[in-house]
Amino acid sequence: MRGKVEEGKEITSFSELAKLKAPNEMLPKPLNKNMRKASRKELFEEHFRVVEECLKLDCTIAEACDYAGISVATYYAHYGKDPDFALRMDRARDFPKMMARTAVMKRIWQ
Repeated sequence: MRGKVEEGKEITSFSELAKLKAPNEMLPKPLNKNMRKASRKELFEEHFRVVEECLKLDCTIAEACDYAGISVATYYAHYGKDPDFALRMDRARDFPKMMARTAVMKRIWQ
């Protein structure tokens, strides 16, 4: 389907990002209302998935946490405790820069 990324699918390449038509189509889906029955770990993973997707869209950490419904202090507490989480978030924050570089280099090579 042109112009939309499948529901629940992460944007991982410039070509997927370029298919999107409007900025509102790039926002990650908000948390599912059925998450009330989820375990605490599942709930945090869902929150952090939303944060990661927002960071891939070049949001600030404060904006991403606000959209996901968690505090910035919670983000940094988890960031300091879990090196895998920290690596995921660092890569998400670098994603927009890498996509911009890719676009520039593709344009230069044409």
